[in-house]
Formats: sequence, structure tokens, C-alpha cells
Amino acid sequence: MERSVDGDSLDPSEHKYQRLVERLGGDYVIYTHDPEGEVTYVSPSVQNVLGFPPAAVMGLNWRDLIGEHFIGRQDADRVRDKVDAGKTNYKFTVEISHADGSTRLVEVQQRPLLNSAGEYISMEGIGLLRRICGFDSAPTTASYFATVI
Repeated sequence: MERSVDGDSLDPSEHKYQRLVERLGGDYVIYTHDPEGEVTYVSPSVQNVLGFPPAAVMGLNWRDLIGEHFIGRQDADRVRDKVDAGKTNYKFTVEISHADGSTRLVEVQQRPLLNSAGEYISMEGIGLLRRICGFDSAPTTASYFATVI
């Protein structure tokens, strides 16, 4: 069941939550994706963290942003198996593509959303941009790590 999210159709507590999420800025991104990995919601703060407007991320598969050889990709790939095994909380750090072609390290915390039958229907999460060596939004490729270590 799809529901409109304009301010007029929400009850006061939903409107308060929407306002909180939509105004969240800085280094945090809130998102949801379906079991196949398609991003179904991303907060406007994705523009600050990854340089993409929300509309450019919506509908992408999260794998489109996390390269196959990026830091943390294997952890991200294993989440589905862990959901099927009954685990309900995931925390890992992953390298994600930025709109400028560089990458960023993002600490991810996410939980599966299950329907009344206990079936996995969505993943809800928050990503926190990790700062490295005091640099603001420093690129985080493996070659960058080699230069600072």
C-alpha cells in the first residue's frame, strides 16, 4: 500500500518524524531499500554526504554505489544471508562512490523490516560519513590509505 508523504496527508507524529528526517543534515543519510537492493528512500542529506541529489539515488541498487572491490562490500553482500538467518541488526563500514568520482567511508547501521508473517520486506538504515585524519570528506580509496599509513 503506497501512501502520499506530503505534509497534508500525515498525522502530527508522522509529520514530526518526516520533518526530522528531511532536515537531518551534516554527515548522516537515512535510507531504505527493498530486499533486492533497490533504494526506495534516501534523505536529502545524501547531497551533502555523497554529492548526489536524492532523485539520482532513488531507484538505484545499492550495489551501484558500492563497487565490487570497495572496502566493506563483502560485509554488505553478506547481510541478506544474515537476515535469512534471523539476525536483526547490522553495523559495518563501507566505501561508497561520491558524485565527483572519489569515494567516502560510511559507517552503516541497518535493520530489516519484516511483515506480519516474518518475511523480509525492506531494509531501513542510517549511514554516517567517517572523517579520516581530520580531513573534511577526504577521499578514501585504498591508494589514499596507503599514503597516510
